[in-house]
Amino acid sequence: MNRKRKNIAGVILAAGASSRMGFPKPLLRIGKYTFAGLIKKKLNEAGIKNIFLVLGARADYIEQNLNTAGLNIIINNSWEKGQLSSLKKAVKNIASEIDAVIMCLIDHPQVSIKTIEKLIETYIKTFSGQSLGGPADVVLPEYKGRGGHPVIFSRSVFDKILNAPLNKGARSVVRDRKSNVVRVKVNDKYIRQDIDTNKEYKGIEPKE
Repeated sequence: MNRKRKNIAGVILAAGASSRMGFPKPLLRIGKYTFAGLIKKKLNEAGIKNIFLVLGARADYIEQNLNTAGLNIIINNSWEKGQLSSLKKAVKNIASEIDAVIMCLIDHPQVSIKTIEKLIETYIKTFSGQSLGGPADVVLPEYKGRGGHPVIFSRSVFDKILNAPLNKGARSVVRDRKSNVVRVKVNDKYIRQDIDTNKEYKGIEPKE
């Protein structure tokens, strides 16, 4: 069980231009933490130590102004092609001993540690015979009947991610009927949070 947790990598997708925000999202702050720092902190507290941050637009500026300690930086020069292009870039850079990635979005910084832990524990349990469906290919959270982020992708679907059409995104992997997708009900509205504008940013409930 511990080996499975150890071999899950965190991937934070933060390559977008943040055009509607007008400022790079990784550097936005909630209390004393940047968005990137807060997500990293939560992943660390959930037992995830190997964390990749995918940057694209204004990557140099972000690296110069962000505490990158404990983060493996990946640059996606094709960031304009969308979120999936960043996930593909991360998957290509992940070591062979990694069993799965938990994909986090930079504009979902308030997802609770409890939610992250529940997703990880669910994923691990599917490998222990405690799940009738067998090992999970994908584990995602669900709040009030709707899915959200972060999402765990097992190595079993890495090839599907790499071959997925960019215009369909990672949803095509989740919706693949051949994949064992496990949905986890959580009481966490932040799995569907999108902080794209200054108005949304100013409306954040500062809990950190």
